Amino acid sequence: LWVWVCQRHHTDPKEGAQDNAELNLQLKRDAQMAFQKYYGRKLWMQLFRKSYLDEEWRANDVGQEESKA
Repeated sequence: LWVWVCQRHHTDPKEGAQDNAELNLQLKRDAQMAFQKYYGRKLWMQLFRKSYLDEEWRANDVGQEESKA
């Protein structure tokens, strides 16, 4: 799974995703939401075994999964 970021957000000591916990978490959340849009939460959890989304997002996602079934 890849998330494209500019050079500054990749390696900058203050703003880079490797050193900025807030940006790092946001990128993980964005990646998880994009993945789940196409493949669903169940496959995400099988592959990654961890959710980066807060309870509100999880509740919305579960509702969408149930409506697809």
